[in-house]
Amino acid sequence: MKIFKIILLLLPLLSQSQNKFESIRKKLEQNKKYEYVYAFENNFAVFRTFDNKMGVIDSTENVIIKPIYSYINNKKELINLFEVGNNLNKKFKRGFIDLKGNIKIPIVYDDVFYIDNGLIRVSKENKVGIIDTLNNVILPIKFDSISLDNNVIIAENKGINSLYNLNGKQISDLQFTQISEFRNNKAIIEFPNKANSIIDNNGNVILKSIKNHSFEKVFNGDLYLIKNNLTTKEGIINSKNEFIIKCKYDEIKQVNSFFIAKSNKKNGFISSTDSIVKPFIYDEIYFSYFDDAVGFGDNNLGDNYIVKKDDLFGVINPNSLDEIIPINYKSIRTLFDNYYVVQNNENKSGLFTQNGIRVLNEDYEFYNIFKNSIFGEKNNKQFVIYLDGEKFTEKELSINKFVKYKDVQELSISENQIFKSEDKFGVINSSNKIVIPNEYEFIENIYLSKQFVVKKNNKFGIINSENKTLVEIEYDDYKKLKEVILFTKDNKKIKKYHEITFK
Repeated sequence: MKIFKIILLLLPLLSQSQNKFESIRKKLEQNKKYEYVYAFENNFAVFRTFDNKMGVIDSTENVIIKPIYSYINNKKELINLFEVGNNLNKKFKRGFIDLKGNIKIPIVYDDVFYIDNGLIRVSKENKVGIIDTLNNVILPIKFDSISLDNNVIIAENKGINSLYNLNGKQISDLQFTQISEFRNNKAIIEFPNKANSIIDNNGNVILKSIKNHSFEKVFNGDLYLIKNNLTTKEGIINSKNEFIIKCKYDEIKQVNSFFIAKSNKKNGFISSTDSIVKPFIYDEIYFSYFDDAVGFGDNNLGDNYIVKKDDLFGVINPNSLDEIIPINYKSIRTLFDNYYVVQNNENKSGLFTQNGIRVLNEDYEFYNIFKNSIFGEKNNKQFVIYLDGEKFTEKELSINKFVKYKDVQELSISENQIFKSEDKFGVINSSNKIVIPNEYEFIENIYLSKQFVVKKNNKFGIINSENKTLVEIEYDDYKKLKEVILFTKDNKKIKKYHEITFK
């Protein structure tokens, strides 16, 4: 508990430090002292000069590392160590220096990458190896690829992988062509003959290859998904080599204390003893905590699952005999980690709690959402709906019509909502405050940021949710690019780029 309190005390300090740096960054760029300042970590930041050289400053703007490098990377995980790069003999080489500019890792490598645990992957002439931050060789530069997973180094050469510990010692004589990610300290490896086995992170074989079978996935509880390659059916085996569920299902997924199984194109729930918990009558069963086609948000709703049957959706729980939400809806998605939004065949939406208690009838069209509030329309009236458990309150807004955001999914997370009144557009927030007055011919939000493209007197510009002008409203046209908005003027003779921020 004491550690937790210390962390809480540090959070405001870290936030203040970041805010202080942001003001320094803006000042330095506006004053044209540096072309760009970025990568603020550990109270240091990288800067780039107008002749494309990079250095490091501290939070008081003092130059700590002079701008003599073509590249510098400041990583949070590395204290007093900076990746640098320069052209040497017409070739770009990388290494590491400390705060005093001393070379700690020679600048001789084609590439360097800090992979974790004090280890750096280095490459030369298309071969890779590993050194530590003290420049000790862990693995020589002779491998085709190297990765780190679960504190195990996986090194590959000519298609064959071997396992090493973090000190570079080979921990197993196993040689294999493929390996899955470690889960619960276990992984699946495949041999050159296509057979596979289960190993632990010490390189020990937990389950040997089984004729005409292949291991598909590591499950929780010392269980493994296995497939009969002759029938293509799936089952479950434990580390004692015992089939607890025979290979008779088309598909098996582990969810909490149950399994979702598929047979004859229908899905149901089974237990670890292969007893049927929910019958095989569902076309689909969706993980309620997984962001899938009908999910939204964190979706952490315990043992509830959204199900599809005959093109309609509902919610069930394997521990309950009754449906949590009847299978009557055109769509269902989770909301705020506590609710389900349902939509009926008339495209009207309502709301249930995770326990299946109805909060809102299907009378609404929902728009943006923000911190337990929903912008919604009912009977041609506009509301902000405030949720409090099983209760709600509505605040009717004095506007004509909500306008959906473009290029984003429905129920987007935004505290602001575009509206239209008297044939003009404005923006209102979830506290019922008009933040941009309805005096524009057109408004479009920029990728869920607090910035909006507006049109007035047939000219375009950008304002933010504080009603401050960021780009003067004087341009003939605009185009949203990946990271910027491009404005044109006078038949494209004048172009202006606006960098998008999300603060």
